Amino acid sequence: MQFVSEGKYAESIDAFKKVIERIPKQAPLHAAIADSYMKLGKNDDALASLQTAVQLQPDNAIYLANMGVLLNAMGKVAESQEAFKKAVSMNPGAAAENYYRLGVTLVNNGQTDQATEAFKKSVEADANFAESYYQLGICLSGKPETMNAAAEALKKYIKIGKKPDQIDVAKQLITALGGK
Repeated sequence: MQFVSEGKYAESIDAFKKVIERIPKQAPLHAAIADSYMKLGKNDDALASLQTAVQLQPDNAIYLANMGVLLNAMGKVAESQEAFKKAVSMNPGAAAENYYRLGVTLVNNGQTDQATEAFKKSVEADANFAESYYQLGICLSGKPETMNAAAEALKKYIKIGKKPDQIDVAKQLITALGGK
């Protein structure tokens, strides 16, 4: 962990692997190796390590969510979405964040209607998950029949959001939608 804190990711991988040689079935070590590989941009190696962590500890929603992030970065969208869905079902306490992540992958792939549903589920899971209100407002703003709902979501974001640029965009979009 010292190597990780110093940004020496290659060294951390070597150190973790030495421990794994002695104690091979340690999911947290495989996940830590995956994190170091990701920081080095070695996504295929990171994925292999995360898959091992998930095999060793299949009920760990954090590993699945991390795999979803990695798979999305690798352009493996469908697999990414499945990982987020599994993570949501396994850990309802993190549902808001994982539905948000799922929504982002859907938006990035032009699946706005599905993304809208994911963002709605995110705010149902946590009524104060600001980023989901912002994204929901953006998604809903594209159709005349959902413009009022878009303005409401953006107003909620303005109340609880913390990113000044997005708050400004939300205000501008509300004005453009004819809201106040």
